Parts: sequence; C-alpha cells; structure tokens
Amino acid sequence: MNGSRTLFSLLGAGAVLGGIAVAFVPGLLDGVSQTQLLVTILGVVALVQAVSAATDRLNSTDEAATTHPVEYRDPVTIPGAEFDEGFGVLGAMGRMRGARRRDAVRDRLERATIDVLTRYGGLSEAEANAQLREGTWTDDVHAAAFFAAEVDDAGFFGGFLRTSLMSESLFQQRARHVIDALNRRLITEER
Repeated sequence: MNGSRTLFSLLGAGAVLGGIAVAFVPGLLDGVSQTQLLVTILGVVALVQAVSAATDRLNSTDEAATTHPVEYRDPVTIPGAEFDEGFGVLGAMGRMRGARRRDAVRDRLERATIDVLTRYGGLSEAEANAQLREGTWTDDVHAAAFFAAEVDDAGFFGGFLRTSLMSESLFQQRARHVIDALNRRLITEER
C-alpha cells in the first residue's frame, strides 16, 4: 500500500471508532457545537489530503511532467512561389541559358493575361489574343511591349539607358509591368 492509502485507512478507522464511541457514550460531545465540529472535521480532512499529496510527490520517481509531442504543421506550397523563383534568376542566367525560362515566364504571363481579360474584361479568347498582339490591352506601354513587338516603350536611347541603369533585364522590367497592369485591373474590378 502506498502512503496515501495507509493514511486514509487510518483516518477511516479513526472515524469509525469515533462514531462508535459517540454512539455508546452520548454525552461525549456535549461541550462541542455542531458548527465547530464540522469545521474541525473539514480541516482535518484537508490537512490529511495535503499531507497525502506531498508524500506522493516526494515518493514519486518523475522529475518532470511528461508532455505530448509538439504538433507540427505540414509545410504548404505558396501559389506562385515557383514562378517567383524562376523569374528572380532570369537576369543572372544570361541570354542563352535563360531562354527556356523566359519562354516559360512569357507563356504563364500570357495565359494569366488572357484569363483576366476574358474573365473580368468580358472579351472572348480571340479578342484577348488580338489585344495582346496589338498592345491595346493596357495603357502601360511597357506592359503592352511585352507581348506586342510593334509597341515602342522607350525608343533606343531611353530603353538602353533604362536597361543599363537597372539591375533587371528589359524582359524582367516589362514582365513586372505586365504583373502590375494585371494587378491594377483586378483591383479596379473588385471595387
């Protein structure tokens, strides 16, 4: 038997003996009021419980509480993260090595632009393609020049100066303008 069981067994035996004593000798508790008796009994029970808890803790072999393992969330992929990663390294790859990635970026942006023009602009896919090729789908000349070869967005000197002073290639700058134009269109459609 552990310490708390022994203590409670002794307390129970004492209560039984006390009850038998009061039953056979009725005048035993004449000088004690019922309220005082109840408070005393509750105090003794609380004291016994505290001593029992303390002895159980002192006799325990556990040095620390056992906790459940931490729940980790599964990592999630962020939509567009692959596109951003591919777009970010375009300038460092050079003209020849980055051609495949540039084509992939151009295709994804073209598909996204057509989707936005058809869904929010009310155009058919053929009309959206025509506007892309003509450069009339946006007021931003740099974004229009991304899809339309005929659109001149800065002239030779301005384009050369802008490209040489910026850390991004002309392709990346135009692609950013396309993304910004799509974002502006979506924001105005949501209002």
